[in-house]
Amino acid sequence: MKPSLESNDIVFIGGGISSLTAAYYLEKFAKAQGVNLRISIFEQGPNLGGKIQSIQNGEFLVESGPDSIATRQPAVYELIEDLGITADVVAPKERRFAIMRNSKLQQVDLSLLAPFPRNVRALLSTDLVSFKGKLRACLGGLLSFLTGDRIFSSKSDIDLASYFRKKWGAEMLDSLLGPLFSGLYGGDLSNISRRVLQVPQVSLRAKSLPPYIGFKNGISSLINALAANLGSASIYLSEAVEKIKVEQGRIVIGSSKREFKAQVCVLTTPAQAASSLLAGLAPEAASLLKYFKASDAAIVSLGFSRYESKPEILDQAGSGVIIPDSESKSIRGITLSSRKWVNRSAEGQLLVRIFGREGVFERLSKEAAIELAKSELDRILSIRGELVYSDLHLWPLGSAQCGVGHSEKVLEIRNALKECPGVFLLGAPYGGIGIGDCIASARRVAQEVLDYVEPKAATST
Repeated sequence: MKPSLESNDIVFIGGGISSLTAAYYLEKFAKAQGVNLRISIFEQGPNLGGKIQSIQNGEFLVESGPDSIATRQPAVYELIEDLGITADVVAPKERRFAIMRNSKLQQVDLSLLAPFPRNVRALLSTDLVSFKGKLRACLGGLLSFLTGDRIFSSKSDIDLASYFRKKWGAEMLDSLLGPLFSGLYGGDLSNISRRVLQVPQVSLRAKSLPPYIGFKNGISSLINALAANLGSASIYLSEAVEKIKVEQGRIVIGSSKREFKAQVCVLTTPAQAASSLLAGLAPEAASLLKYFKASDAAIVSLGFSRYESKPEILDQAGSGVIIPDSESKSIRGITLSSRKWVNRSAEGQLLVRIFGREGVFERLSKEAAIELAKSELDRILSIRGELVYSDLHLWPLGSAQCGVGHSEKVLEIRNALKECPGVFLLGAPYGGIGIGDCIASARRVAQEVLDYVEPKAATST
């Protein structure tokens, strides 16, 4: 039975980008349709945004989580435009980066990552692969271009490593694509579905957006704008939801401080937390959620008031370095934030982020993790100086993993949740792991929730 118009209480569990975007669009769609809603958001942490946290520490503007958003999803531009913050968007000021190979930095031209045939010139000029490897990659690119990628795609899912190897060749996979996408998706490509690449492409030229964007005052600008544009939503910070149950046709949400009755509950937590909350309510869905994997994420941020390095090394590094497992067992990448983005440090200072391999920084004390990061930074980029800021940011199970068969598993879970009308799942584990994917899926779920609450309000958006 659908809820009555007088009691449309919607509860979001989690206060990250998915939750805030869905709540924003839900309010917007409901207002357009004349539907009254009462929205509540429960966040167990002290701040909204989840992993998206921009921290101002003296002269340093530090991102403790993601520092950019891929714009390949049209929903990214649409949300930024809706919120009126297009003037705050910035492109990377340094668009080159390097990959470490045989203890040396090999610079990567970003056009190398463009679709065939736009990447041919950069492919032929790179030192990352041999002439034979370049010919193999060109052949794969040409076949993909001529067949619309059908020759490399199939109805059955395959892992990303196999897909890249089949399309571009083993050398391109090992030298460029493996290290790059392993860092991007936070895991072994043999455990990640090729379907993570299947998203709509926005016309970047028409929208005047580069492939990746940031914000003048950090990515939290997007979170702040969403929160500011939530009309009447109630937000409960530092309040964890501990149970969900159904009583007399209403969903009862029990937090650490109160019980709340609602018609709709949208879970935006990691899959493991969602599984625990749904154990007594939807045991089949809870059991399926246990199959969803996630990896830990750990970042050390270092701020130097004065620093020294070799100019030729910094020039080669560009905005940072991707580090394959063969080059370091401790870290997988370095971002030179001051060189990549505007407004990250004062002139003459340097802000750096060092990404640990899963489990490495987590096993150490904060002090030991910072010392290890400093040592690797010195070894790889010869950067040392007067350190005035340092911190370790840990995100347990912070990187959702979309393995082979992931889409089918999501469909199974959604079907299993039909036994719990009014309960929705949203977030990186179910709709795509990038911020852009989260924004796109949040908008879709917002419409689904509105259609559930008031079927007559269904509209194309």
